[in-house]
Amino acid sequence: MQKGDESGFVTSASGIYPEFQDFLRFAMRRIINDHVEKAAATIADTITERWNFITASAGKNASPDFVDHANITLACGISEADLSIGIGDASRSQFFKDFKDVLEQQTALACSIKSMLIKDPLSGLFNNAYFDEAAPVLFRDAKLSALAFIDIDKFKTVNEKYGHRLGNSLIASFGSFLKEHLSRNMAAFRYGGDEFAIIFSGTDREEMTRFLNGLLHSISKTEFPCGGSSEKVGIAISCGCAFASDSLRSESAMLSAAENAMFNAKNSGGGKLFVS
Repeated sequence: MQKGDESGFVTSASGIYPEFQDFLRFAMRRIINDHVEKAAATIADTITERWNFITASAGKNASPDFVDHANITLACGISEADLSIGIGDASRSQFFKDFKDVLEQQTALACSIKSMLIKDPLSGLFNNAYFDEAAPVLFRDAKLSALAFIDIDKFKTVNEKYGHRLGNSLIASFGSFLKEHLSRNMAAFRYGGDEFAIIFSGTDREEMTRFLNGLLHSISKTEFPCGGSSEKVGIAISCGCAFASDSLRSESAMLSAAENAMFNAKNSGGGKLFVS
């Protein structure tokens, strides 16, 4: 691909030029494979390198020197980042318009694909891989205020009584239940098997404890359907929670503390909340 010259166009009558298709494939891979903040920074650097008359940066930037400008939002799951592009030369306006339009379309497509890939197909919650991607960024930005770890009590007994197919259906029903009860500052993940994690952002200790105790109470009063079967199953959960503090210096330390608290709740008979 030519770098920063004025001979390039984005599209022709037959479609997008191969050189630009190569860049779009690169941008889509970065969005799908990286956290969106990192993807936005990498894409911006690449744009600046290849088209030196375009100013590109991660984050919002509306310089008064721009004659045309766009902020493109990359949104996947609970993660969001901005990619800013602009030009100062009016003679490049048509190129920039085509560039902006095609880039917006392809980044939106990449975000849609990633949004499907980060979902657990059984529970409908976010998956473990996305937890491992999102939690460190939230912790770094001081947006991970608390983390809860949940285990369905005696799930093995449910599988033995009803079979794994209906056990899987219970996981799906429980996932739907969690989604219905979450507030905007919460995100739930299926961590593995019958284990789940909830990330709290901007939630104080009292609010979070009240929510989790309310969740335990609601679950104790709910019967969960098992697929097409007329059977409904009553369950209990063990829950552990950890809060961000100076003694917990990473999201993995928070998860470990919450998991240990959950095991303490389970070992004490289950159906309880323990706070680390």
